[in-house]
Amino acid sequence: MGYEPTYRESHLVVAALRILEHRTGKSPTPEEIADFLEINREKVGILVHELDKKKVLRVLQSPFDVRVDIVDPKPLETLPAEGDAPAVTEELADFAAKSKQKKQEMEEMLRGGEAEKRRRERVAKLEQEFKSFKPKKGELDSLFGSSSQDNDEDDDD
Repeated sequence: MGYEPTYRESHLVVAALRILEHRTGKSPTPEEIADFLEINREKVGILVHELDKKKVLRVLQSPFDVRVDIVDPKPLETLPAEGDAPAVTEELADFAAKSKQKKQEMEEMLRGGEAEKRRRERVAKLEQEFKSFKPKKGELDSLFGSSSQDNDEDDDD
């Protein structure tokens, strides 16, 4: 089940794209369009994707960013005046709430010192393993035999 952008939303995105292109002299990013329209970035991303599928917009991707260009605005006139926007709006609100909740959980974990406690436990475990570490005797020990005796003497200090 795909999302069908509404006539109004689509025209807003295309108008913002034209204004930003006029102001900056280059194709805007979806984030710039969202910031300009003061609309949720995820929603603008969905609108840009759907309008790209309808050949109204063209998404130009480079390794560093994503830009949006207008191809043919005529298909905008065939879009419905009202769509299932409330469903998408609810889904985006749920997504934003879940993201906010996860962020709060991470902040609580970091503030509560749980991460520091885990780090200390790992360091203590590694120190314990290091103390019980005994190097294996190998063929080269005869070449460096005096250094291992020196190390044994250092351990006694």
